[in-house]
Amino acid sequence: MTQRLAMAILLTVLGTLVVAGLTAYFTVRAVLIGNLDAVLFARAAALPELTQTKNLDPSKLPVYDPTDRYVIEDIEGRRIQGAAQSVAASNRPTIVKRQFAPAGRRRTRILTIRGLAHAQENGAKPVPVVITYSGSMDRADAILGRLAMDLSLFGLVGALLAAYLAVKISQLTLRPLSRTAALIGTIDEQSLDFRIDASKLPPELVPIASRLNGMLAQLEQAFARRKQFLADASHELRTPVAAMVTSLDVALRVPHDEIGYRQVIQECAADANLLRRLVQRLTEYAKGEVSPQAPPERTDVRLLIEQCANRTSILGHADGVIVTSDLPASLSCLLYADRLRSIVMNLAANAMEYGRPRSEVEISCMHDGQRLILNVHDDGPGIAPEHLPHVFEPFYRADRARVQDSEHLGLGLFLVQAHAKAMNGTCFVTCQPGSGTTVTVQIPCLLLPAEEPSPARPLVAAR
Repeated sequence: MTQRLAMAILLTVLGTLVVAGLTAYFTVRAVLIGNLDAVLFARAAALPELTQTKNLDPSKLPVYDPTDRYVIEDIEGRRIQGAAQSVAASNRPTIVKRQFAPAGRRRTRILTIRGLAHAQENGAKPVPVVITYSGSMDRADAILGRLAMDLSLFGLVGALLAAYLAVKISQLTLRPLSRTAALIGTIDEQSLDFRIDASKLPPELVPIASRLNGMLAQLEQAFARRKQFLADASHELRTPVAAMVTSLDVALRVPHDEIGYRQVIQECAADANLLRRLVQRLTEYAKGEVSPQAPPERTDVRLLIEQCANRTSILGHADGVIVTSDLPASLSCLLYADRLRSIVMNLAANAMEYGRPRSEVEISCMHDGQRLILNVHDDGPGIAPEHLPHVFEPFYRADRARVQDSEHLGLGLFLVQAHAKAMNGTCFVTCQPGSGTTVTVQIPCLLLPAEEPSPARPLVAAR
């Protein structure tokens, strides 16, 4: 980046020098040529053939130069010699053409002038003539050559100086960024609490430092949550494993009858089932963190929710809990069907687990034009206000009496939030103690028009 910045500064300075040099050169050139044309015109206008002056000494011409040459011809191409009368002011010569012509190693400036010359006889009318007057360009070429050499030398020195300054300026400008990059390179998962001191940076780098500090804060929180999750998962796995190992060790050391061994096997089977469910939930969470490779697909949300409600309603038969739904007649959206299915299943199972016996779990869904809004309500005892900020944390259980319940792992709402965030959605809980709990999930998605049923094909009789 230092080289690019230095090259940009150098090219800018070089471009400025080249433009300024060319402008100065052509400006001086135009001035010199204009002055030379004015002098040549003055000399031509003072010729005796145009001014009636007899035996004029050429040295009396304006700014006389002995190398001047001129030819006076009439409109038919014949040369005119001498003049007898003055020319009126309104008949002064005019320049009709300007050009350069080589003269050996030198250049001459040629003006073609149209004017009126007087015949030698007194009283004769003026005759239109064309004067081709040439003058040397030696002095102007010498000045222009010296100017070109000076500008080239100045441009070369300026380019070298600009290159040196460009490198130094770019190094000084990028030095804070280089130091910051070196500091960032030393950050690892053990030093995510590091923050960049934006007060020591140039104003242009302050927004970058602020963004980096924000990113580091998010990474620190994410790593802290990940460590806590791993610690909690290890603890949850350790408990059933330890219970299973203890039961088996006791069974091996102490003889038991058939009933005792059967009881030990049942206890180990219960612990194994708990491990299986825990591993399934952890696997679901790991898959949920990975962004889906397939794009969102057209999903019949109504049909999906009805299928989930039918599957989870079986779990509530023992307690008389039923699942009801309030859904639009037709609701199709562009989203990730697997994630939405996991959200509905986890919310429904969680609501049935905490609902009162012989109560209802209501699932409602709608689309407000931008978001799919899903609500799952149960008639349970509700959640105390002090537990609400933690309900989406993994392995968190507000009801400590259920800690030993093998059916409750504390991962349901955590998985719901993980899937919602993966779809850029949000979820929150509203409840009043004693009147049930409502979990709301809002997912941005595109509402699709209902599919028209395909026309029925005519039946073909079998032969």
